[in-house]
Amino acid sequence: MYKIKNLKQCSLSQITNAWNEGFSDYTINFQLPEEKLLLMLYQNELQPSSSFVVFDDEKPVGFIFNSIKRIDGVIKAWNGGTGIAPSHRGRGISKILMEAAVQIYKENSVKLATLEVLTNNTSAIKLYEKYGYTRHKLLKAYKATLPLSTEQYVYNSSLTSKLNINVENLSFYNKEVAWESMNSNIHNKESMVVYRNENPVGYALYKRVQSKEHTQIILLQFDVCQKERNIEEIVNFGLSQITKGAHSIRTGDFISSNEYIYGELEKLGLNIVAERFLMELHL
Repeated sequence: MYKIKNLKQCSLSQITNAWNEGFSDYTINFQLPEEKLLLMLYQNELQPSSSFVVFDDEKPVGFIFNSIKRIDGVIKAWNGGTGIAPSHRGRGISKILMEAAVQIYKENSVKLATLEVLTNNTSAIKLYEKYGYTRHKLLKAYKATLPLSTEQYVYNSSLTSKLNINVENLSFYNKEVAWESMNSNIHNKESMVVYRNENPVGYALYKRVQSKEHTQIILLQFDVCQKERNIEEIVNFGLSQITKGAHSIRTGDFISSNEYIYGELEKLGLNIVAERFLMELHL
């Protein structure tokens, strides 16, 4: 007999077991110890009252984590993770989880729900489509060791950059990004704007993660003004500025309004590590 509980009714150990077992057979390693899972829940604002674990007797066998908040005047929800233990797939647990999620969305007057799913996870995609989600964008995640080949690039002297600028004020700011890459959802973020002859032509939102021996740049947004013709130069210059002194770079689930930027990242040596669909449900 299955029981569903919200996270307030579960121990941290039960929540962690549900997460790790649900992702135990994935090609990408999502395994987390309790303290890192707790930090992830906190940083992503995944609310205990809106997130659920399914139990088979006393054993946690499935979960769904949700965040609900108002963004740009619209109440939105994000499915920050759904997983079912391999031993319990095909037994109706996905139906229990999805119905609980949609119900909590409706109770909170959510207008738009989003999630990201690996493009090769066909069973999950079919499940989400069954409940009304549609594929909206393709997301790509990259990584690379530094330095990139930007150091060999000769930049036009008209290019300059400024740090810690409010990029949302830019006319070409791209709002259609993954949940974790939204400006309002990034903790400890840094920003940079690229200017050509004092006119803004590109921007980046990123985080800098430092340890004693290693500095990593996590690039969450990078976009270029649609009127700008020399995208290659802007990407090269922008990345050369934000990666100074760092040892590696990775991106979040990256989305750009200009598909040429993907090609420029790959030419610079960034490798694709995952591809996901951004899916949407309008309520």
